[in-house]
Formats: sequence, structure tokens, C-alpha cells
Amino acid sequence: MFFTPKNTSAACWVKFLTRTKSIPISEALSGISQQARNNALASTFRVFAYDIRGYQIERSFATGSTSDDYLVVNAPKARSIGAEIELTWQPVSGLRLSSGFGVTQVTLREFTDPYTGQNFSGKQAPYVPRYDFSFRCEYLHSSGWFGVVKWSANGRTYYTESEDITFGQRAYGLLGGRLGFATGRWRVAAYVENLLNQRYYSSISAGTMHGTPGSPRTQGIEACFAF
Repeated sequence: MFFTPKNTSAACWVKFLTRTKSIPISEALSGISQQARNNALASTFRVFAYDIRGYQIERSFATGSTSDDYLVVNAPKARSIGAEIELTWQPVSGLRLSSGFGVTQVTLREFTDPYTGQNFSGKQAPYVPRYDFSFRCEYLHSSGWFGVVKWSANGRTYYTESEDITFGQRAYGLLGGRLGFATGRWRVAAYVENLLNQRYYSSISAGTMHGTPGSPRTQGIEACFAF
């Protein structure tokens, strides 16, 4: 497998090889939000379901030339169902905790590969993580000092409709933080992203044998001035 640097395309898309169609969607959504009287605790819960016709599946493949070809095909029928919950809690002045969790399942209800003839009906659609989770803890002191600790995680993600883990990303989590001082229109902070230096792929292209790695551990100092 070859690799490309972060923030660069895994391939150079040069042309469309198939005609794509519009995507009619039938949807059902429901949700509920609650908030405590003192505004210290708030929660939101949502569920959703979509019936999709003409679900677009993106592919790419090597041509042996300086650029690769890009392909979009349509799955006649697909279904997306899921749920998500968000919680926010402010137990004391200056301290805020927030978290979110969501699960999504996108199933190809009807899809046969137009080139190989292989039937992928019932398989999970590519590029959709099974779940996502986030947690954030923020503290702002009256003196101006502040700190943030955050954690985010994504579930297993397949990048082919065959659900081949060779071209998939297993579940992973990213830890980050920020510590700084704010006064008036100035703010200065030191930060770190992906503190544990987790190795993962943000995208994988089976057709070109390319993978785009996620950002490694990144740290720095920032200064901001509000005009």
C-alpha cells in the first residue's frame, strides 16, 4: 500500500466513467431535548431513518499513467438508520463537560457491481464509521487561565462495499488538549493534537492501493488578537 501526506489527495481524479443519478430520499426523524431549570444539565436525543434511491458509491483505480481514474456508480436502494445523544453539564462556574455519541448503519439494500457482477446487497456502505464518540472538558478561571481536554473516537470504517478489513480502518481514538490565558482581546495557548500519536487512515482507496494517513501528534503555541 502506498501513502500520501496529510491534506493531499490519495489520487488525482481526472474524469467520470459512469453517469450518476439524482438521489431521492425518504426520511423519518425524531428527537427530544431537555434542560434543567438552572441550565446546568442539558441533553438531546435523536433517531433517524432514510430510504435512499441511487446511493452514490465512489471508487478510484490506477491506469498506469500519471493520474488515476475516478468512478461513481449508483446503488439502486440503500437505507441509513441511526441514533445520537448529546449531553452537556456545568457542575460549577467555569467548568463545562460535554459529550456526544452516535451510531449509524448504512446498508446497501440493492447493489450489484456493474463491472464484476458481484452482488453486495446487504453489505455496509463504504466510508461510514459504525459509531462516533466525543468528550470535552473545558475550564475557564476568572483570572483568565483556561484549559481544555478532549477525546474523540470513530468506530470501524470500511472503504469497500465488500467489507474487506484490508481496506478498512479499525476503531481508534484521538486525545488532545489546550492550556492558555485570555485577557481582553488577547489569547495565548499551547496545544497538542493526537497526544498519543495514534496511527490511522483518514481515507483508503482500494483501487489505487493508496492510503491517506491521519495527522500525527501535533503541538504548538498560538496567539490570537480579536479586532
